[in-house]
Amino acid sequence: MTRGFVISKNQPRIATINVNAFSISIRILFVAIVSAMVVSELISVPVWPPPIYYPYQIMKLTGFVVVGILTPLAFWRFNALNRGLLYAALSAAFVESMQAIVNRGHSGHSFHWYELAVKLVLILFGFSIGLDVRYERQIKIGPVQLILHGPR
Repeated sequence: MTRGFVISKNQPRIATINVNAFSISIRILFVAIVSAMVVSELISVPVWPPPIYYPYQIMKLTGFVVVGILTPLAFWRFNALNRGLLYAALSAAFVESMQAIVNRGHSGHSFHWYELAVKLVLILFGFSIGLDVRYERQIKIGPVQLILHGPR
């Protein structure tokens, strides 16, 4: 029986990726994605046609889930859902507050409660997946399996 967060069960495995938990490479990836997310939230984008705008928005939403997933894999102290809730709330509040401070009076992003709530939910959802990966030591997404090594 396959344990962990399984998205697809009956597909043959194409790739198995081994990752060390709490490694410097995961932390660098985490910092890079968080930095990209903060910059993407602070810089207002021009008016784009829908075929460009909607994939960009989907990438941003996916980025918040990925940040949530990487948090318990990059930092050993984030090992409980209550810490994940606190982390998600602080992260979402930080991004929204920066939007309010940086873009005050400009025609870019601004603070919205509904955006704060969506970011909170996405980060917390990702964090719960990350905790499952940390506990089960693997995640399987279609034909790709990621195996986590290192301390729990």
